[in-house]
Amino acid sequence: MRFLVVDDEKLVRNSITEILREEGHQVVEFQNGKEAFLYLEKGEGVDVVISDYHMPLTTGFVLLYLIRKRLNLTEVRFVLLTGDILSGSDKAHLRRYGAKLLHKPFSSLELLSVVGLQGAIPV
Repeated sequence: MRFLVVDDEKLVRNSITEILREEGHQVVEFQNGKEAFLYLEKGEGVDVVISDYHMPLTTGFVLLYLIRKRLNLTEVRFVLLTGDILSGSDKAHLRRYGAKLLHKPFSSLELLSVVGLQGAIPV
């Protein structure tokens, strides 16, 4: 599988990338949603986007919207990472666009579960 990991915290980004690469996956990483969107806009293919919620330039919610509506990439899985408690409307937004939620901090097993869509944590 090919993953796009987007997080402005280098430590988090590196940890996720390491977990996924150890499992044999390809990973491309960016520090903000704007860079990730521009990459995808060029037609670069990915299977799963894992994005932080709070980032400079473009938030994870905005990136999700752009991927679904501007690029029409409905088949790309999307996992939003956050340490926040999301409102009911935020959770509805994630469901509407077919995204999964993963709360920080998370374990390797939780990450792999959500990414593999097996026993995913409900929004």
